Amino acid sequence: MPVSRPFARAMRAVWFFLIGMYLISAILIYWWSQSEEGSIWYILGISFSLLIALGMTARFFFNYKVIDAQKGKIKVNKPFLMSSKTLVMSDLKEWEEQNIKTFNTEYKLLTVRFHTGFLEISNQEYDNYNKIKSFVMKYASSKEKKK
Repeated sequence: MPVSRPFARAMRAVWFFLIGMYLISAILIYWWSQSEEGSIWYILGISFSLLIALGMTARFFFNYKVIDAQKGKIKVNKPFLMSSKTLVMSDLKEWEEQNIKTFNTEYKLLTVRFHTGFLEISNQEYDNYNKIKSFVMKYASSKEKKK
């Protein structure tokens, strides 16, 4: 019964980034309110920093998921959206693992496609990646996408 969650270090990095962006926005709003002429640069800085912060916050809340694989099913919980989806392994169409190279590292992305949806998980963001991959291979080793 492997359960996969986002790594704690990745979550801390996202939260520190968001706190920093909201702090920058608050400082710029304070400076803008204290200035007599109200420079356009303050407004642009506030808009840019709030746009990035709100976009990253929305992405975090919409994409956070806990994956629980057991008894021929993969249950995907999205606790912030209070939703849950169960993907049955008998409905699996295909799965594929990609190696993605970045500047100094390489990570793996597992994409599992079902008739009712899909699931993507990477070893860089989620723990127990290998257990989830072996669970998928156990139930559908013949359905690997041909390259």
